Amino acid sequence: MAFKVFTDIGSRSKEFISITENKTFGLSRAFLDAHHIGTSHKAVILYDSETKRIALHFSLLEPRHGVAIRIPDARYGGTIVAKSFFDVERIDTKIYGGRYDKYDKVPLRELGVTNVGDAFVITLRERAPEPVTEEEDDDSSFDFSKIPF
Repeated sequence: MAFKVFTDIGSRSKEFISITENKTFGLSRAFLDAHHIGTSHKAVILYDSETKRIALHFSLLEPRHGVAIRIPDARYGGTIVAKSFFDVERIDTKIYGGRYDKYDKVPLRELGVTNVGDAFVITLRERAPEPVTEEEDDDSSFDFSKIPF
């Protein structure tokens, strides 16, 4: 048995969709590769406000409401700038931002769309609150005598 050099340094092997505080969707390189999505695709965003589910459908057919997928480098993932979507739907990306490892691949017809194809559906979830450190929890005032002036 021979040793083999590991060459995929810095690569991500996990498929996920993320939401950033900058109101974009992130698509990991592994997600793009697994589903054969490239810059020629457009993303159609669907939203169910009652269940807080977002669906992303990727199409090569230049859909009327399609959003460009930006992939600046073939080694990395892509982004979908969706500021107007998050603003119009009043989705606070500071609350719902983060990585969504779990998604469902659902036929569009199950989402009420007559077109043929699939969409990737995530369910929004609130971020866990930031843990409070002992320093932040300390109500004592700062001791200036410890600073050498």
